[in-house]
Amino acid sequence: VGRLLELHVLKLVALYTVWVALQEVSLMNFLLVLLWAFAMPYCRFRHMASCLSTVWTCIIIVCKMLYQLKIVDPREYSSNCTQPQLNGTNLSPEELGNSTLYRGPVDPANWFGIRKGYPNLGYIQ
Repeated sequence: VGRLLELHVLKLVALYTVWVALQEVSLMNFLLVLLWAFAMPYCRFRHMASCLSTVWTCIIIVCKMLYQLKIVDPREYSSNCTQPQLNGTNLSPEELGNSTLYRGPVDPANWFGIRKGYPNLGYIQ
């Protein structure tokens, strides 16, 4: 059993990393999926991918922690998109009303997988 785990531990790490990255879709997690997608076919790159994904995960965690500080206020830099004129888009008025861009201010950090979490404990799990 020990030898079997030794042979397949990096594959399990890759599978778990990709699974977690797909649970929270973001640009930062996309890099993890991309890294493992290129590393899995080549066994000599798997160890390097494991080290790089560890470093990248640490960077993601630090970014998420820093974003939780009170000095970071998403309202200061959030974009408030104005609705286009009806002749300037192919979308119906109902689709425009349901669009995330036009409901309220859009925080660009959400695209990177970073958001203010209340409570913080639920966000880091």
